[in-house]
Amino acid sequence: MIKKDLANACAFETVKKITDAIGDDIFCVLVDESGDTSDNEQMVVVLRFVDNRGFVVERLIGNFYVEEKSAITLKGALETLLSRFGLCIAQIRGKDMMVQII
Repeated sequence: MIKKDLANACAFETVKKITDAIGDDIFCVLVDESGDTSDNEQMVVVLRFVDNRGFVVERLIGNFYVEEKSAITLKGALETLLSRFGLCIAQIRGKDMMVQII
C-alpha cells in the first residue's frame, strides 16, 4: 500500500508541474476512452500547449476510470480532473486555434 501511495504522490506532483507550466494560458485536450479487459471504461487525457520557448508540447497526464462513455460523463470527469490541478475548461481551445497562435 505504501508503494501505491508513493506512486500516486509522484504522479500528482508530475501532473502538477505540467499544469503549472500552462498556468493561465490556453491549451488543447486530447481525450480518448476505451474499455479494458475487465469491461471497465478508461479515459486517457493528453494536454497540448505552447511552452515558454514557443514549442508545442504534448503531455500525457494519465488514464482514469469512468463510469460510462457518454459525452456528459467524460466532460464531467475532465472538468473534475482539470479543476484538481487548477486549470479551467474555459482555457481549452481547438487544435486549429493553437496553430494560429503559434
